[in-house]
Amino acid sequence: MINGDTLSRKPVLIIVFLLLFLQFFTYSRFQQNRVKASDSYPVHNLNTGLNYTTIQEAINANETLDGQIIHVDSGTYDERITISKSISLIGEGGNTTIINGTGKLWAVSINANNVTFSGFMVEEGGRGLNIIINGGIFIISNNCRVYDNTIRYSDNYGAGIQLPGDFVSGNIVENNTITNCTYGILSGGNNCELTNNIVKNCYSGAAVQGNNNVLRNNSFADNRFDFGANGIQDIDETNLVSGKPIIYWIDQHDRETPVNAGYVSLLNCVNITIAGMIASNVSEGISLVNTTNSVIRDTILSDCENSCIYLFNSSGNTVENSSLNGGSDLVQITFSNSNRIDRCVMNGSVYGVSARYSEHNSITDSLFENNYEDIDIVACGDINVYHNNFINGTKVSTFTSNITLDNGFEGNYWSDYNGTDSNHDGIGDTPHVIDANNTDHYPLMGTFQSFIVRANAPPLSRLEEIEVISNSTIGNVNVSQAFQPTDYGWFLELTGVTGLEGTTGFCRITFPNDIINASYYQVLINGTFTSSSRIVGSNGTYTTVYFTYVHPVFGSVIEVFPEFPSFLVLPLFFITTLFAVIFYKRRHLPRA
Repeated sequence: MINGDTLSRKPVLIIVFLLLFLQFFTYSRFQQNRVKASDSYPVHNLNTGLNYTTIQEAINANETLDGQIIHVDSGTYDERITISKSISLIGEGGNTTIINGTGKLWAVSINANNVTFSGFMVEEGGRGLNIIINGGIFIISNNCRVYDNTIRYSDNYGAGIQLPGDFVSGNIVENNTITNCTYGILSGGNNCELTNNIVKNCYSGAAVQGNNNVLRNNSFADNRFDFGANGIQDIDETNLVSGKPIIYWIDQHDRETPVNAGYVSLLNCVNITIAGMIASNVSEGISLVNTTNSVIRDTILSDCENSCIYLFNSSGNTVENSSLNGGSDLVQITFSNSNRIDRCVMNGSVYGVSARYSEHNSITDSLFENNYEDIDIVACGDINVYHNNFINGTKVSTFTSNITLDNGFEGNYWSDYNGTDSNHDGIGDTPHVIDANNTDHYPLMGTFQSFIVRANAPPLSRLEEIEVISNSTIGNVNVSQAFQPTDYGWFLELTGVTGLEGTTGFCRITFPNDIINASYYQVLINGTFTSSSRIVGSNGTYTTVYFTYVHPVFGSVIEVFPEFPSFLVLPLFFITTLFAVIFYKRRHLPRA
């Protein structure tokens, strides 16, 4: 039996039940519940408790305010993300939370200050991850943090992480792995930090511009071009290109870079030595800006995106004994004076040496081969080019420039020169005309080769240069002592002499008088004297000799001896005959 009191309480119970049901519903809608990507609401605002079906919906929601955290469950999200609020967008991490930009302009665009973006794999976006101002509305994006992400593309298209222009600053990019992009990191911002990032298999690993950016512990490897930077940056040797340290020095002097450097940039430096460096696949292998009296030597640089060696507003520097291959310009000289390029090999480039608005530079003793243009000069004065070898498709281009292609008595070797040498001095009889503005008046009949030798005449410690013009390839030149250190007791030894066997070879050799100072010379080839040796000339400091020979088998020795004066020949003949007669009689006297 139901009494009246029970009936009177029934509406109250119903109301209480409804309130409990609504409270449960509200809790499930607004509290920090975790819903997986397979569910309807994989995106969660941890501050409001609201759950959303897409990332962009969560960002755009009116309830989402600056400073709040949006968490994204594991799964693949085929959407383009624009972050226009100062929020933290955090993925599940472990490459399980994927934003697929589906090839649009960008996959993720951060258009607000103080954004944190972490724990995602970003792929297939036209521009990857951009920290930018968007679409003509100049909202500066500063002080954002992007970390622990993976950015990748299957078609090597777009930038991985881009901070364009000096209107962005104070951003932190760290612990990201970027692969298969056009640019891994493309940064034009200021006062940003790039730390512990790995960039590989991109066209360009990183291009850093702007100023006062800090780079630490970044690794760039297996990219077409690993790294390039300019401006005032704080980049230390913990950053690596192909496992080698990046050297980025500012305001340094009287130092030598590590021999294992993979990239060298000097700004406002004095008296720096870069020696023994071997590097490739960087923007500029060695860059000197506002740097003076420095030396680049014994380096091997190849496949640089812009210039293997770049000099800007830098004077009094020397590039010597280096091999450069590939790149737009092997050496680029701009607004730079009184620099010297000597004994270098420049091969397989668009331009061997490119000079702009520079004066009093020289290019000597170098080999240019298989370049589109060996030398390209624009608006330069007093450029001296001599004792070089130009082989295969040689071309020298000048525009409003003053260039000299000889030193007044010797010029360069040109593989397309067809002149004769009737007086047999190693110099062509007629000038080599390249164009209306460029003429070598003393073209060489053989390639120019120079050798640094240690003198055996006192003082023994000094090094001297031996200059050789020859149609042979010569492995080495040494100075040796024949018998006694008299006027005719020293000779030059040429080893590893090769050429087409059986053909006539020639050498024109110039050497300092203080290592071989004699008046007569003769040539000994494979133990046989030849009468073709003769003096070309001497200026009191240097002597030049010219001789011909038949090309020997590889490894034979060609020796250049001072010839005995003629007045000594007859006495020596009589002395030799006398000793022979005495020896003969002693051998044939009857025994006692």
